[in-house]
Amino acid sequence: MEEQNKQNSIPGISGDTEIFDYKSGIPLNVGDVVNNRIKAKVLSLKGNNKSFGNSFSEFDLSDVTGWSKSMEKTKVIRLVTSYGEPINTSPEQKVLSRQGWKRAKDLKEGEYILKINKCQVRLGDNKFNKDYARFLGYWLGDGSSDFRKTPNIASIDKAIIQDLRRIAINKGYKLIYGKPLSYYFVDKLPPRRSWDGRIISTNIFNLLLRDLGLLGKHEEKKIIPLKIFSLRKAYLAEVLCGLFMTDGTVNKIKATVEFCNISETMVKQIHYLLLATGIHSRVWKQENNSRGKHPLWILSINGIDKLKEYGKLVTLIGEKAKKLKYWCDQPIRKDNKGKRISFSKNLFCEKVLKIENLDNQTVYSLSTDKYNNYLANECICSSS
Repeated sequence: MEEQNKQNSIPGISGDTEIFDYKSGIPLNVGDVVNNRIKAKVLSLKGNNKSFGNSFSEFDLSDVTGWSKSMEKTKVIRLVTSYGEPINTSPEQKVLSRQGWKRAKDLKEGEYILKINKCQVRLGDNKFNKDYARFLGYWLGDGSSDFRKTPNIASIDKAIIQDLRRIAINKGYKLIYGKPLSYYFVDKLPPRRSWDGRIISTNIFNLLLRDLGLLGKHEEKKIIPLKIFSLRKAYLAEVLCGLFMTDGTVNKIKATVEFCNISETMVKQIHYLLLATGIHSRVWKQENNSRGKHPLWILSINGIDKLKEYGKLVTLIGEKAKKLKYWCDQPIRKDNKGKRISFSKNLFCEKVLKIENLDNQTVYSLSTDKYNNYLANECICSSS
Protein backbone atom coordinates (compact mmCIF):
# COMPACT_ATOMS: atom_id res chain seq x y z
CA MET A 1 0.00 0.00 0.00
CA GLU A 2 2.91 2.35 0.76
CA GLU A 3 4.20 2.01 -2.80
CA GLN A 4 0.72 2.61 -4.19
CA ASN A 5 0.42 5.85 -2.21
CA LYS A 6 2.89 7.42 -4.63
CA GLN A 7 0.44 6.94 -7.46
CA ASN A 8 -2.22 9.43 -8.41
CA SER A 9 -4.97 6.94 -7.63
CA ILE A 10 -5.06 3.83 -5.48
CA PRO A 11 -7.85 1.36 -4.65
CA GLY A 12 -10.11 2.52 -1.84
CA ILE A 13 -13.46 3.98 -0.83
CA SER A 14 -14.37 7.23 0.92
CA GLY A 15 -14.25 7.39 4.70
CA ASP A 16 -17.99 7.99 5.07
CA THR A 17 -18.90 4.75 3.28
CA GLU A 18 -20.90 2.55 5.61
CA ILE A 19 -20.26 -1.04 6.60
CA PHE A 20 -22.18 -3.01 9.20
CA ASP A 21 -20.24 -4.65 12.01
CA TYR A 22 -22.05 -7.80 13.15
CA LYS A 23 -19.55 -8.10 16.02
CA SER A 24 -20.65 -4.86 17.71
CA GLY A 25 -24.11 -4.81 16.12
CA ILE A 26 -23.85 -1.24 14.81
CA PRO A 27 -23.18 0.48 11.45
CA LEU A 28 -19.72 2.03 11.12
CA ASN A 29 -17.97 4.36 8.69
CA VAL A 30 -15.04 2.65 7.00
CA GLY A 31 -12.82 5.63 7.89
CA ASP A 32 -13.43 5.02 11.60
CA VAL A 33 -12.80 1.30 11.17
CA VAL A 34 -9.41 1.94 9.56
CA ASN A 35 -8.31 4.79 11.83
CA ASN A 36 -9.18 2.83 14.96
CA ARG A 37 -8.18 -0.57 13.55
CA ILE A 38 -11.54 -2.02 14.54
CA LYS A 39 -11.74 -5.80 14.17
CA ALA A 40 -15.19 -5.72 12.65
CA LYS A 41 -17.17 -8.71 11.38
CA VAL A 42 -18.60 -7.94 7.95
CA LEU A 43 -20.55 -9.61 5.17
CA SER A 44 -18.43 -10.96 2.32
CA LEU A 45 -19.30 -12.75 -0.88
CA LYS A 46 -18.03 -16.33 -1.01
CA GLY A 47 -15.47 -17.23 -3.65
CA ASN A 48 -12.49 -15.17 -4.75
CA ASN A 49 -12.10 -12.11 -6.90
CA LYS A 50 -10.36 -13.99 -9.73
CA SER A 51 -13.36 -16.11 -10.64
CA PHE A 52 -16.96 -15.41 -11.41
CA GLY A 53 -19.91 -17.74 -11.52
CA ASN A 54 -22.08 -19.87 -9.32
CA SER A 55 -19.83 -19.35 -6.27
CA PHE A 56 -21.04 -15.71 -6.20
CA SER A 57 -24.47 -16.62 -4.94
CA GLU A 58 -23.91 -16.80 -1.19
CA PHE A 59 -22.59 -14.54 1.56
CA ASP A 60 -20.70 -15.30 4.74
CA LEU A 61 -19.41 -13.37 7.74
CA SER A 62 -15.69 -12.63 7.78
CA ASP A 63 -13.37 -10.78 10.15
CA VAL A 64 -11.54 -7.61 9.17
CA THR A 65 -7.82 -8.31 9.57
CA GLY A 66 -6.22 -5.49 7.57
CA TRP A 67 -6.65 -1.73 7.43
CA SER A 68 -5.08 0.75 4.99
CA LYS A 69 -5.57 4.29 3.74
CA SER A 70 -3.98 6.61 1.24
CA MET A 71 -1.22 8.86 2.55
CA GLU A 72 -2.39 11.68 0.29
CA LYS A 73 -5.77 12.72 -1.02
CA THR A 74 -6.69 11.08 -4.29
CA LYS A 75 -9.32 11.44 -6.98
CA VAL A 76 -12.75 10.07 -6.08
CA ILE A 77 -15.76 9.31 -8.25
CA ARG A 78 -19.35 8.71 -7.17
CA LEU A 79 -21.40 5.87 -8.60
CA VAL A 80 -25.07 6.86 -8.43
CA THR A 81 -27.39 3.92 -8.93
CA SER A 82 -31.11 3.50 -9.42
CA TYR A 83 -31.71 2.11 -5.94
CA GLY A 84 -30.05 2.64 -2.58
CA GLU A 85 -27.07 4.70 -1.48
CA PRO A 86 -24.39 5.81 -3.98
CA ILE A 87 -20.82 4.74 -3.32
CA ASN A 88 -17.73 6.96 -3.53
CA THR A 89 -14.55 5.19 -4.66
CA SER A 90 -11.20 5.88 -6.17
CA PRO A 91 -11.02 5.13 -9.92
CA GLU A 92 -8.85 2.06 -9.24
CA GLN A 93 -11.25 0.46 -6.76
CA LYS A 94 -12.83 -2.76 -8.04
CA VAL A 95 -16.54 -3.33 -7.56
CA LEU A 96 -18.52 -6.36 -8.63
CA SER A 97 -20.49 -5.77 -11.81
CA ARG A 98 -22.70 -7.86 -14.04
CA GLN A 99 -19.61 -8.72 -16.12
CA GLY A 100 -17.38 -9.50 -13.12
CA TRP A 101 -14.92 -7.34 -11.20
CA LYS A 102 -14.41 -3.90 -12.72
CA ARG A 103 -12.43 -0.87 -11.70
CA ALA A 104 -14.70 2.08 -11.02
CA LYS A 105 -13.05 4.10 -13.77
CA ASP A 106 -13.96 1.39 -16.31
CA LEU A 107 -17.67 1.48 -15.49
CA LYS A 108 -19.99 3.43 -17.74
CA GLU A 109 -23.40 4.95 -17.19
CA GLY A 110 -26.08 2.42 -18.07
CA GLU A 111 -23.99 -0.58 -16.98
CA TYR A 112 -24.98 -2.70 -14.00
CA ILE A 113 -23.21 -3.36 -10.72
CA LEU A 114 -24.24 -6.12 -8.32
CA LYS A 115 -25.76 -5.45 -4.91
CA ILE A 116 -26.88 -7.73 -2.15
CA ASN A 117 -30.50 -8.81 -2.28
CA LYS A 118 -30.57 -11.09 0.73
CA CYS A 119 -28.47 -13.75 2.42
CA GLN A 120 -28.65 -16.47 5.02
CA VAL A 121 -25.93 -16.30 7.66
CA ARG A 122 -25.90 -17.79 11.13
CA LEU A 123 -25.68 -14.93 13.61
CA GLY A 124 -25.84 -17.01 16.77
CA ASP A 125 -27.38 -19.95 18.57
CA ASN A 126 -28.42 -18.38 21.88
CA LYS A 127 -31.86 -18.59 23.44
CA PHE A 128 -33.85 -15.82 25.10
CA ASN A 129 -37.18 -15.91 26.91
CA LYS A 130 -39.78 -15.14 24.24
CA ASP A 131 -41.91 -12.96 26.55
CA TYR A 132 -38.90 -10.79 27.36
CA ALA A 133 -37.94 -10.68 23.69
CA ARG A 134 -41.43 -9.49 22.70
CA PHE A 135 -41.45 -6.96 25.57
CA LEU A 136 -38.07 -5.65 24.42
CA GLY A 137 -39.39 -5.07 20.90
CA TYR A 138 -42.44 -3.22 22.24
CA TRP A 139 -40.28 -1.11 24.56
CA LEU A 140 -37.76 -0.20 21.86
CA GLY A 141 -40.62 0.99 19.70
CA ASP A 142 -42.85 2.89 22.16
CA GLY A 143 -41.51 2.45 25.69
CA SER A 144 -39.76 4.44 28.39
CA SER A 145 -38.32 3.63 31.79
CA ASP A 146 -35.81 4.58 34.50
CA PHE A 147 -35.10 3.44 38.04
CA ARG A 148 -37.65 5.87 39.46
CA LYS A 149 -40.51 4.58 37.34
CA THR A 150 -41.94 1.25 36.32
CA PRO A 151 -41.47 0.40 32.61
CA ASN A 152 -44.28 1.69 30.42
CA ILE A 153 -45.30 1.28 26.81
CA ALA A 154 -47.62 3.69 24.99
CA SER A 155 -50.25 2.14 22.74
CA ILE A 156 -53.85 2.37 21.59
CA ASP A 157 -53.69 -0.90 19.64
CA LYS A 158 -56.00 -3.42 21.32
CA ALA A 159 -53.92 -6.38 20.13
CA ILE A 160 -50.74 -4.89 21.63
CA ILE A 161 -52.46 -4.06 24.92
CA GLN A 162 -53.81 -7.60 25.18
CA ASP A 163 -50.36 -9.00 24.44
CA LEU A 164 -48.75 -6.72 27.05
CA ARG A 165 -51.24 -7.99 29.61
CA ARG A 166 -50.37 -11.59 28.68
CA ILE A 167 -46.65 -10.89 29.18
CA ALA A 168 -47.25 -9.15 32.52
CA ILE A 169 -49.36 -12.04 33.86
CA ASN A 170 -46.82 -14.62 32.71
CA LYS A 171 -44.15 -12.85 34.77
CA GLY A 172 -46.32 -12.25 37.84
CA TYR A 173 -46.90 -8.54 37.21
CA LYS A 174 -49.90 -6.26 36.75
CA LEU A 175 -50.47 -4.17 33.64
CA ILE A 176 -51.93 -0.84 34.78
CA TYR A 177 -53.23 1.93 32.55
CA GLY A 178 -51.75 5.36 33.12
CA LYS A 179 -52.10 8.64 31.25
CA PRO A 180 -51.29 9.51 28.56
CA LEU A 181 -52.17 6.23 26.86
CA SER A 182 -49.40 4.33 28.62
CA TYR A 183 -49.41 0.90 30.24
CA TYR A 184 -47.14 0.15 33.18
CA PHE A 185 -45.63 -3.15 34.32
CA VAL A 186 -46.20 -2.94 38.06
CA ASP A 187 -44.53 -5.31 40.51
CA LYS A 188 -46.81 -6.81 43.14
CA LEU A 189 -44.09 -6.19 45.74
CA PRO A 190 -43.61 -2.67 47.20
CA PRO A 191 -40.44 -0.77 46.19
CA ARG A 192 -37.42 -1.20 48.47
CA ARG A 193 -35.03 1.48 49.69
CA SER A 194 -31.30 1.29 50.33
CA TRP A 195 -29.60 2.43 53.55
CA ASP A 196 -29.36 6.01 52.24
CA GLY A 197 -33.00 6.22 51.20
CA ARG A 198 -32.54 5.56 47.47
CA ILE A 199 -35.15 3.39 45.78
CA ILE A 200 -33.79 -0.01 44.78
CA SER A 201 -35.56 -1.32 41.70
CA THR A 202 -36.78 -4.89 41.96
CA ASN A 203 -38.86 -4.64 38.79
CA ILE A 204 -37.66 -7.47 36.57
CA PHE A 205 -38.42 -5.53 33.39
CA ASN A 206 -36.36 -2.57 34.63
CA LEU A 207 -33.54 -4.95 35.50
CA LEU A 208 -33.71 -6.45 32.01
CA LEU A 209 -33.40 -2.99 30.44
CA ARG A 210 -30.57 -2.10 32.82
CA ASP A 211 -28.59 -5.24 32.03
CA LEU A 212 -29.02 -4.57 28.30
CA GLY A 213 -27.77 -0.97 28.70
CA LEU A 214 -31.11 0.57 27.72
CA LEU A 215 -32.52 1.95 30.95
CA GLY A 216 -33.16 5.70 30.71
CA LYS A 217 -32.33 5.98 27.00
CA HIS A 218 -34.38 8.50 25.04
CA GLU A 219 -36.04 7.50 21.78
CA GLU A 220 -33.34 8.88 19.46
CA LYS A 221 -30.63 7.01 21.44
CA LYS A 222 -32.29 3.61 21.50
CA ILE A 223 -30.42 0.73 19.89
CA ILE A 224 -30.93 -3.00 19.61
CA PRO A 225 -28.62 -4.59 22.22
CA LEU A 226 -25.70 -6.66 20.97
CA LYS A 227 -27.16 -9.72 22.73
CA ILE A 228 -29.98 -9.83 20.17
CA PHE A 229 -27.47 -10.38 17.35
CA SER A 230 -26.49 -13.73 18.87
CA LEU A 231 -30.01 -15.16 19.07
CA ARG A 232 -31.62 -17.93 17.09
CA LYS A 233 -34.15 -16.81 14.50
CA ALA A 234 -37.16 -17.77 16.59
CA TYR A 235 -36.17 -15.40 19.40
CA LEU A 236 -35.01 -12.64 17.06
CA ALA A 237 -38.45 -12.85 15.41
CA GLU A 238 -40.11 -11.99 18.74
CA VAL A 239 -38.09 -8.78 19.05
CA LEU A 240 -38.89 -7.84 15.46
CA CYS A 241 -42.59 -8.52 16.07
CA GLY A 242 -42.66 -6.04 18.95
CA LEU A 243 -40.79 -3.43 16.91
CA PHE A 244 -43.02 -3.68 13.83
CA MET A 245 -46.21 -3.81 15.91
CA THR A 246 -45.34 -0.48 17.58
CA ASP A 247 -43.55 1.59 14.92
CA GLY A 248 -44.42 -0.45 11.84
CA THR A 249 -47.21 -0.26 9.26
CA VAL A 250 -48.59 -2.64 6.65
CA ASN A 251 -49.81 -0.72 3.61
CA LYS A 252 -53.29 -1.60 2.36
CA ILE A 253 -52.80 -0.12 -1.13
CA LYS A 254 -49.40 -1.52 -2.11
CA ALA A 255 -47.30 -4.47 -1.01
CA THR A 256 -45.15 -2.63 1.52
CA VAL A 257 -44.26 -2.99 5.18
CA GLU A 258 -42.57 0.02 6.79
CA PHE A 259 -40.82 0.78 10.06
CA CYS A 260 -40.33 4.41 11.12
CA ASN A 261 -38.24 5.72 14.01
CA ILE A 262 -35.99 8.68 14.85
CA SER A 263 -33.11 6.39 15.89
CA GLU A 264 -30.92 6.07 12.81
CA THR A 265 -28.82 3.33 14.37
CA MET A 266 -31.79 1.17 15.35
CA VAL A 267 -33.42 1.41 11.91
CA LYS A 268 -30.17 0.37 10.24
CA GLN A 269 -29.73 -2.44 12.76
CA ILE A 270 -33.15 -3.80 11.77
CA HIS A 271 -32.18 -3.50 8.10
CA TYR A 272 -29.05 -5.62 8.55
CA LEU A 273 -30.77 -8.13 10.84
CA LEU A 274 -33.42 -8.65 8.16
CA LEU A 275 -30.74 -8.86 5.48
CA ALA A 276 -28.91 -11.63 7.35
CA THR A 277 -32.16 -13.61 7.67
CA GLY A 278 -33.00 -13.47 3.97
CA ILE A 279 -35.13 -10.30 3.71
CA HIS A 280 -34.12 -7.24 1.71
CA SER A 281 -35.25 -3.79 2.82
CA ARG A 282 -34.50 -0.18 1.99
CA VAL A 283 -33.60 2.63 4.42
CA TRP A 284 -33.86 6.36 3.86
CA LYS A 285 -34.12 9.60 5.84
CA GLN A 286 -37.13 11.90 5.87
CA GLU A 287 -35.94 15.36 6.93
CA ASN A 288 -39.37 16.91 7.49
CA ASN A 289 -40.67 15.03 10.51
CA SER A 290 -44.03 16.39 11.60
CA ARG A 291 -43.79 14.38 14.83
CA GLY A 292 -40.72 16.10 16.25
CA LYS A 293 -37.43 17.92 15.76
CA HIS A 294 -35.42 14.84 14.78
CA PRO A 295 -35.43 13.49 11.21
CA LEU A 296 -37.40 10.31 10.66
CA TRP A 297 -35.65 7.18 9.44
CA ILE A 298 -37.79 4.83 7.39
CA LEU A 299 -37.23 1.17 6.54
CA SER A 300 -39.42 -0.39 3.87
CA ILE A 301 -39.88 -3.95 2.64
CA ASN A 302 -41.36 -3.83 -0.85
CA GLY A 303 -42.87 -6.49 -3.07
CA ILE A 304 -45.06 -9.51 -2.50
CA ASP A 305 -42.09 -11.90 -2.72
CA LYS A 306 -40.30 -10.08 0.11
CA LEU A 307 -43.44 -9.80 2.22
CA LYS A 308 -43.89 -13.57 1.93
CA GLU A 309 -40.36 -14.05 3.30
CA TYR A 310 -41.03 -11.47 6.02
CA GLY A 311 -44.26 -13.25 6.97
CA LYS A 312 -42.37 -16.51 7.43
CA LEU A 313 -40.03 -14.85 9.93
CA VAL A 314 -42.23 -12.37 11.80
CA THR A 315 -45.68 -13.25 13.12
CA LEU A 316 -47.62 -10.01 13.55
CA ILE A 317 -50.86 -9.81 15.53
CA GLY A 318 -54.19 -7.99 15.23
CA GLU A 319 -55.11 -5.92 12.18
CA LYS A 320 -51.54 -5.79 10.93
CA ALA A 321 -51.49 -9.57 10.76
CA LYS A 322 -54.63 -9.54 8.61
CA LYS A 323 -53.17 -6.97 6.21
CA LEU A 324 -49.92 -8.92 5.91
CA LYS A 325 -51.79 -12.17 5.27
CA TYR A 326 -53.67 -10.49 2.41
CA TRP A 327 -50.40 -9.65 0.65
CA CYS A 328 -48.85 -13.03 1.43
CA ASP A 329 -51.84 -14.73 -0.24
CA GLN A 330 -51.31 -12.80 -3.48
CA PRO A 331 -49.35 -14.22 -6.43
CA ILE A 332 -45.85 -12.82 -6.92
CA ARG A 333 -45.74 -10.09 -9.54
CA LYS A 334 -42.81 -9.20 -11.73
CA ASP A 335 -41.05 -5.87 -11.26
CA ASN A 336 -42.11 -3.79 -14.25
CA LYS A 337 -39.95 -0.79 -13.43
CA GLY A 338 -36.96 -2.21 -15.27
CA LYS A 339 -34.55 -0.88 -12.67
CA ARG A 340 -33.83 -4.07 -10.75
CA ILE A 341 -32.81 -7.28 -12.50
CA SER A 342 -32.27 -10.45 -10.53
CA PHE A 343 -28.78 -11.89 -11.01
CA SER A 344 -28.95 -14.79 -8.57
CA LYS A 345 -30.77 -15.81 -5.44
CA ASN A 346 -28.70 -13.42 -3.34
CA LEU A 347 -27.76 -10.69 -5.81
CA PHE A 348 -29.49 -8.23 -8.09
CA CYS A 349 -28.22 -5.92 -10.82
CA GLU A 350 -28.53 -2.19 -10.31
CA LYS A 351 -28.08 0.30 -13.12
CA VAL A 352 -25.43 2.99 -12.81
CA LEU A 353 -27.39 6.14 -13.58
CA LYS A 354 -24.66 8.71 -13.13
CA ILE A 355 -20.89 8.87 -12.56
CA GLU A 356 -19.74 12.07 -10.86
CA ASN A 357 -16.25 13.43 -10.17
CA LEU A 358 -15.72 14.55 -6.57
CA ASP A 359 -13.01 16.53 -4.82
CA ASN A 360 -9.82 14.67 -3.92
CA GLN A 361 -10.01 12.93 -0.54
CA THR A 362 -8.43 10.21 1.55
CA VAL A 363 -9.60 6.70 0.63
CA TYR A 364 -9.66 3.58 2.79
CA SER A 365 -9.56 -0.17 2.26
CA LEU A 366 -10.14 -3.28 4.36
CA SER A 367 -8.85 -6.86 4.20
CA THR A 368 -10.74 -9.85 5.53
CA ASP A 369 -9.65 -13.26 6.75
CA LYS A 370 -11.76 -15.45 4.45
CA TYR A 371 -12.54 -13.59 1.25
CA ASN A 372 -11.04 -10.74 -0.73
CA ASN A 373 -14.14 -8.58 -0.60
CA TYR A 374 -16.57 -6.90 1.78
CA LEU A 375 -19.99 -5.28 1.67
CA ALA A 376 -19.99 -1.46 1.74
CA ASN A 377 -23.10 0.62 1.03
CA GLU A 378 -24.53 -2.74 -0.09
CA CYS A 379 -22.03 -2.93 -2.96
CA ILE A 380 -19.39 -5.66 -3.10
CA CYS A 381 -15.94 -4.05 -2.95
CA SER A 382 -12.69 -5.89 -3.65
CA SER A 383 -9.96 -5.62 -1.03
CA SER A 384 -7.19 -6.35 -3.54
